[in-house]
Amino acid sequence: SDPSQMKVLNGIVWPAIKQLAIEEMRKLKEKGVEMCVMEAAVLLEASWDEFVDEVWTVIVPEETSKERLMKRNNISEEDAKRRISAQMSNAERIQRSDII
Repeated sequence: SDPSQMKVLNGIVWPAIKQLAIEEMRKLKEKGVEMCVMEAAVLLEASWDEFVDEVWTVIVPEETSKERLMKRNNISEEDAKRRISAQMSNAERIQRSDII
């Protein structure tokens, strides 16, 4: 839950995952596959939208997101709010998406 530690971890993990995804898409293209769907919760946060043709986003109201997070992770409302506030806003997701 420490934003600075999360940033360090993401800086290590996300570039490696990006390279794996690009390589997999290259292999699929070589096989003649014309379309590939990438489902990634962090697609926009990691700037992977730079190498896809379209971004489709499903928006969930913040209250719903908070309730699901509290139930799934068994955390307090305060912790859920803190985690959500550390994420990209719905408004920014909408702005960077092609289809909502």
